[in-house]
Amino acid sequence: AEAATMRKAEALAASARERVFDRAEVPPQPRTTYDFEKSVASLRKTQALLAAYLRSIDVKALVKVFKRPLEADTIAAVAAGLAHEMSLDAPDASAAVVLLKGLAKAPKIKMTTMMLAREDADAMRAVLESLKAAGKPKAATELKGKLGL
Repeated sequence: AEAATMRKAEALAASARERVFDRAEVPPQPRTTYDFEKSVASLRKTQALLAAYLRSIDVKALVKVFKRPLEADTIAAVAAGLAHEMSLDAPDASAAVVLLKGLAKAPKIKMTTMMLAREDADAMRAVLESLKAAGKPKAATELKGKLGL
């Protein structure tokens, strides 16, 4: 029993370490679609840092940021970052829902998601399934429709 408790404590500590970054590593709030896409592209290979960036975004500002459609590559990277977030021991499902709702307001988002490669669309669907498992089934169903998945 004590060994199991230690393993759980170590897993929680690893999860916490993964979520803590020097503020200098996380790009500033995006002011334009280009800023958002540039930041996501630069963090694409570091899933934990990408997830931290996505959590740091003021989602209410995204409506003003997304003046033009997002690139399919950006949507795919966001799906990967959210998949990483949802795979943690204590995922922040509420933050993922809020971000996806902001993303769903981007111009022509359904058209962009239709252009995703099959594996990227599957990754986004997996994020939505993770939201259901994390107690957000209504939001996951709503987002599936809004994102055209």
